[in-house]
Amino acid sequence: PRLFTFFNQVLAQLVTKDSLLPVHVYEYLMQRWEDIKGISSRCSMNSEPSLQSLEKIVNEYRQFSELLRMFECIRCNYLFECDLSDRLKELSDSWKAQGFASVKEKYKNEIQLLKSCEQKMKITLERSKSLMFNKIWKNYNAQCKSIRDQIPLFIFNKIFDDMNNIWENLKQGFQNGLKYQDLEWIYISSDGIKKSLIDEMEYLFPDYNEKQRQEIANDVEKKLKKEIDLKEQLPSWIELKKVTEQMKEYHPQKDRIKEDEKWQKYVKALAQWKDISIEQTFQYYNTCIECVREGAKPCVDIGLFDILNRCKDKLKILVENQNFNDEAHFENTLNVLSKSKDNDIQGLATSLRCANSTMQNTLWKCPLEDMTSLAKAILKLHLKGQEFVKMISKYKIRTETSLRQLKDAM
Repeated sequence: PRLFTFFNQVLAQLVTKDSLLPVHVYEYLMQRWEDIKGISSRCSMNSEPSLQSLEKIVNEYRQFSELLRMFECIRCNYLFECDLSDRLKELSDSWKAQGFASVKEKYKNEIQLLKSCEQKMKITLERSKSLMFNKIWKNYNAQCKSIRDQIPLFIFNKIFDDMNNIWENLKQGFQNGLKYQDLEWIYISSDGIKKSLIDEMEYLFPDYNEKQRQEIANDVEKKLKKEIDLKEQLPSWIELKKVTEQMKEYHPQKDRIKEDEKWQKYVKALAQWKDISIEQTFQYYNTCIECVREGAKPCVDIGLFDILNRCKDKLKILVENQNFNDEAHFENTLNVLSKSKDNDIQGLATSLRCANSTMQNTLWKCPLEDMTSLAKAILKLHLKGQEFVKMISKYKIRTETSLRQLKDAM
């Protein structure tokens, strides 16, 4: 009985003097609460009123401490220090060393601010192990680095809202059809597409069972492989389009080269690729393949498109200048250059013989009826390999000098 009397007195004192209790006492009560309830249930004296009052106080502390711990985790990984007020920093750094009641009163505005962000912080921590989530967050985080002089947690709220829009769109995409632009957020680990997708399903669809997540991952994996193929080819196809349009402008028969239906579909596919869904990928991929096949990427790899673009004005000379576009005059040009005392210009004759002959026979003098034919003719230049690219490059550097040399010699 004396022990139970003492127990009841302690409960009563804890309730009446809760404003004086330091945080570590609340921590102890929270950790031992089930034991305290067990003792109270065996107490013959009526301790229920005090126990209920104390439970209310402990629950209030539990919610508060969880909020602060959540904030501290978020602060370490997802917040800019400039997004925090001095008072928020002070609260985060010192609350455990103060009395709970005094902390509640002293930092009531800061606590209210944290409560307004509680759900966002909770969601952020739930998704924190998602590689895809962190990739999105990092992107928007970088965009907000320069923001200053805003209300506390303004940046956090902005990043979360922007990120959450992407997240919800991805959820819809995984179920109804991803778009090409969504690919930038999907993290493919060294374990492969399927394993990466399955790992992310847990965070995207936490309410789904394992079978449902597996079905979504399997479906997306099949379509994503074709999407990745398209992504790998797209940059080179876009470059081919640019080069083809440029070469047409210099072609002696440019007025006869029409935009055929295949080319029009090809151009349309390249223009719309960001907005297509995975379901449309196969169609768009086949449209491009039907027009120009897969030869563009090897051309990019050896720098062919790059050098054609960089020396486009010099290539125009090969088309328009009689010393290059007429076979007899061209032989005379090579003869003059080869007799130069300048070793570089002598070497240029060799480069010109190959480069100009190839360009004339493959492009300028070849009967081309449409843009698809022109694009395929450009792709044939790849057959000449890296050496051809080097010769074009030498020609670009020495063209003006060689023309002056030729003029002087004649």
